[in-house]
Amino acid sequence: LCENISPEIDIQVEGSGESWHSGPVKVHADVTDSGLSAGIRSMKCYSAGEAILQEENVSSAGVVHMQADFVVDTLSQGGNGIPVIVEAVDWAGNYHTENILLYIDNAAPVIQSEGIHDKMITGEALKGRICFREENILACRKLEIWRTDPDGNRKLLEKKEEKEEMPAVFGEAGWDLSLGEDGVYEIYAAAMDLAGHKSEQRYQVIVDKTNPVIRYVDQMQGAYVPYFLWNYGKEEVVLDATEYSYEIRLDGRFYNTGTRVVDEGARMLQVKAVDAAGNKSTAEAVFQIDHTPPRIRIYDVENGTSYEETATVSISVDQKGEYLKGVHVNSEKKKLDAGCQIYQQTFEEPGDYLIRVLAEDLAGNQKNEQVTFRIEEQKRMAKGMWKPVTKILKNENPAASNAAADETAEKESGAAGLYLTLCFMAAGAAFGFRQWWIRRPAK
Repeated sequence: LCENISPEIDIQVEGSGESWHSGPVKVHADVTDSGLSAGIRSMKCYSAGEAILQEENVSSAGVVHMQADFVVDTLSQGGNGIPVIVEAVDWAGNYHTENILLYIDNAAPVIQSEGIHDKMITGEALKGRICFREENILACRKLEIWRTDPDGNRKLLEKKEEKEEMPAVFGEAGWDLSLGEDGVYEIYAAAMDLAGHKSEQRYQVIVDKTNPVIRYVDQMQGAYVPYFLWNYGKEEVVLDATEYSYEIRLDGRFYNTGTRVVDEGARMLQVKAVDAAGNKSTAEAVFQIDHTPPRIRIYDVENGTSYEETATVSISVDQKGEYLKGVHVNSEKKKLDAGCQIYQQTFEEPGDYLIRVLAEDLAGNQKNEQVTFRIEEQKRMAKGMWKPVTKILKNENPAASNAAADETAEKESGAAGLYLTLCFMAAGAAFGFRQWWIRRPAK
């Protein structure tokens, strides 16, 4: 039998032969030697250069149709296809071959970071790179960077997206990033290859270049308190964007929150904090513990004593941080300057006086004192007579000046008349003696 027609070969692939596959691919090979045929002698199938199937007919038995099913699981590299070849030979020696390329990729792209990692905390500006690695071809890649500032405001800082088209450069691609300002950064990276495999990575990075903020310690600087009790919680004392540790010392010794200290004297409070980024803060304050009330000193008068004519009262506190908060004379409240430590007043009007004093110190300790005394009416004779004489010399009428004058005033007026008469008599006698002296006979 003489014939020169080669067998026909048909290769069928599960799915599409020209697209990328994400796993092993089933292949069906069909060989036909139609018409005047010597019969098919053999059929061979190859994948990536290796024979995976071979069938032969031992004699020219007139076999004109052969088929085979096999699986190709060799993976592509560098975006190259896997060659699949089917060969057929008939008994007349006619040879035919067919081949196709299969693209198989069963691994997702790899996303890696350089210079950063998830849950990273740094006290410096940060530079890094997000890398995308793929053994074949990337279909697309994406990068988003969100920043939440220290005030809690979240904002999209940067967005990048790139799509590849076949043919494309395979291997590695990447984007550089720079994180400079304080805040919490959320980085989202995604990539997909042509086989449909997708990868995602999320990173949280905290940039904290700011030292922890220590509160309330400054309020103790220079303060006077009756006792010391630090009862603030950790979150109240220290403010920071990251985790932190802190310690409290009183006079250089560790202090346990909630401990009451009452020993009087100067004390030094110190709080230290270190955050996760390595930033450090220290706050110190010197204050006084004082639970002793002020000492009020009242000078120049004694309680329950009577004074003639005038009395001067001096009131004071003499310790640092003590001041007179209130002075009342009978029902009248005296005006005091802020921080007043000394008060003085002279009393001349006859009557009874009650002075009430309230003193306070900077720690809030208070003390009350009071003193009572009396100013008597003037009783000395000369003074008693001089008053009405003065009025007479000034052409004043004592009776008309005060219709409500009492019996004592009338007695003073009578004494004044007697005194004036004696003065005139003395003056007359002096005048007569002078005249006699002038006219006496000379010897």
